[in-house]
Amino acid sequence: MLGRKSASTLGNMKIFCYAFLTLFLLPRNEFAQVGAKPDEASPSSEPLRERMLDENEFFRVSRLDAPIGKVALIGSHKRDLIVIALSEISLSAHSQSVTPVPLPEGAVRFVSGETPSAVSSSSAASAQVVVADLKQHWDAEIRECKEPKKCSHPIVTGPAEIGETTLLFTNGFVMAYRHSLQSGGTLSSSYYSSASRDHLLFIALSDVHASFDGEDEQLKAGQVYTSDATQVEVSAGQTEARWIVVRVNSPKHPN
Repeated sequence: MLGRKSASTLGNMKIFCYAFLTLFLLPRNEFAQVGAKPDEASPSSEPLRERMLDENEFFRVSRLDAPIGKVALIGSHKRDLIVIALSEISLSAHSQSVTPVPLPEGAVRFVSGETPSAVSSSSAASAQVVVADLKQHWDAEIRECKEPKKCSHPIVTGPAEIGETTLLFTNGFVMAYRHSLQSGGTLSSSYYSSASRDHLLFIALSDVHASFDGEDEQLKAGQVYTSDATQVEVSAGQTEARWIVVRVNSPKHPN
């Protein structure tokens, strides 16, 4: 009797251990939703979707769609990244002890290559982001612009204010700007420098018409465009135009 009872007990322990290990080894992004409440619906079984948008010697740009309940890891190449939110998202360092930071649509963040991060949805919709890997690295510290009077400047035509340009962050080599332009307005920006070449990543947050050194492009919200243009002109149609410009400076090669 004692032997049979011991065998039964061992069997039950094996079943318990197997169940525990099975639960423990399940991928967290398959069942854990950042900020989820216990009574919320189970996460989506829809897969993560990543789509390459563009790549050159300065940028590798992709779009990532993470359904509710999915957590997408970014930064696997150990490059510095720039994350542009196309919807409300949560961004965090990939650590259970770090509270995710909610970011609104249109937010832009620099992520160090030494800090693997995660993106997830912070709303009732999927998390949609553009991720730009920077293929060059500078040791200069990225500084976020936090003084409104110094960061934002109105776009003025005659006596009328028709939009706003905001410097988001810079380290002297890479910088990011957010622009908004009222319907019917036009903004012309020069990116010429005698000492360096400017490489631009343009991210449309709304439908915009843009001209890059005279080459016209009609961009839909969420589309990106890379260019070495020195002159960029953006025109707003019947609705407000909004876009992000990431600018990278590199020294010109000597003749």
